[in-house]
Amino acid sequence: MASYNNYILNGVADAELSTFFADKYPITHEVVDEKVHFFTIKLSNDASIVFKSFKQLVSVKLEGATKVVFGKSQGLMGQFETGIWQARNGTHIIQEANQFGLEWQVRDTEPQLFESNRAPQYPAQCILPDPAKKKGRRLGEGLPRRDVEQACAHWGAQKDLCIMDVMATGDMELAQSGP
Repeated sequence: MASYNNYILNGVADAELSTFFADKYPITHEVVDEKVHFFTIKLSNDASIVFKSFKQLVSVKLEGATKVVFGKSQGLMGQFETGIWQARNGTHIIQEANQFGLEWQVRDTEPQLFESNRAPQYPAQCILPDPAKKKGRRLGEGLPRRDVEQACAHWGAQKDLCIMDVMATGDMELAQSGP
């Protein structure tokens, strides 16, 4: 993914991007500005996967998602139709968010998404919040919530997600990047 107009593909900085994914699905790359990039993989006339990078953040959006295209999908977003959280084996159902995250932690035998690793890396377990500490974090300290809500107003149905992201990052520009 692009970060401030830079990206790495298969370990090569600013590599030439392929125009197809898996030699089958067209890929487009749109540069909005140095902070915002869109990468779209067109799966059919109606379905696409859109990766949006803003600064160093990445979002993934399924457009035109249907059971025909995504019906067998599972992973960190749960089952496509139900959202049920399944274990990697595809049968065990997990109810608790932390356990689900641990189940889907990237393994050392899987391809790495990011250029560099940071601790903890599998087989070391992710660091979970200490339940003894006060719940919640001091997100967006110094950002007036009212200002954040106004900045995110144009996000429509996704306004709450925008507010949460702006408060978590402390970066008001994130609201301007759009849904």
